[in-house]
Amino acid sequence: MTIRREMTEAIRRAKSLPGDPAGLVAEFLRSQLNEDGGFAGRDGRSDLYYTMFAAEALTSLDEDVPFQKIKRYLDGFADIHSLDLIHMGCLMRNYANLESLCKNTKQKAIERVKDFRSSDGGFSSIESAGHGSAYGIFIALGIYQDLGIEVENTEKMIESLQQLRQPDGSYANERSVMIGSVPATAAAVTTLHELGEPIPSDTMGWLMSQCRDGGFRPFAGAPEPGLLSTATAIHALSISAVPLDSLRDDCLRYIASLKNNDGFRGSSADNTSDCEYTYYALLAMGHLAKP
Repeated sequence: MTIRREMTEAIRRAKSLPGDPAGLVAEFLRSQLNEDGGFAGRDGRSDLYYTMFAAEALTSLDEDVPFQKIKRYLDGFADIHSLDLIHMGCLMRNYANLESLCKNTKQKAIERVKDFRSSDGGFSSIESAGHGSAYGIFIALGIYQDLGIEVENTEKMIESLQQLRQPDGSYANERSVMIGSVPATAAAVTTLHELGEPIPSDTMGWLMSQCRDGGFRPFAGAPEPGLLSTATAIHALSISAVPLDSLRDDCLRYIASLKNNDGFRGSSADNTSDCEYTYYALLAMGHLAKP
């Protein structure tokens, strides 16, 4: 199963939660669709990044999605070589969800993603970087999976990722950062899982230790949890078959506390709902839904 499939399957399970929170969220996501076929970012304008989250969530929930309208918006990004790694990943994932990737665009993407391969065999958001980053490797792997092709020399990619591992079992996003974060660690765990590599037990223990008051802190010592770190941690723990029973009720309460106008906000300090955080709420709730 691919990174995208793992996430869409989890989101689909959110429909089984009592009170149908997923149905209410779908209304919010539909309200973010603009006339040009893109979904709104925080400034109200269509944004490729937010379009990926909204369209994937709606597709996962088996909601009606105006595929042709969205595809016309995506086709406006034909100059793939002008996109950075993150936005190229969003574009490929959108096309994968719509099952509408043409051969010409696929070939351009295959060529472009190689620009982000680092000297050590990993991937970075910076072109031709010396070292890979946890997020860069995670995004690149997702692109290869969505393109339906194998990554060359995965051994070097894994070696690059392991250089980011910290003594406490966490992973930093970059070599220059000497402290692990929950999103980077979750990205590393997901990558290792997809490549069939064992997940160190102390890494899972570190992730579990970041749970406070139903949410996961972005890094050790952070004053409060956030929805991004909570969702990514829960996803990593779930795909690694770590039992979540002891966390379920508190985590669901924490996520519910971030609901805002049928969408979700990123933390208690954030007042604005958006497509990204609403997606992450669905992802976390889906993993926490009882079978």
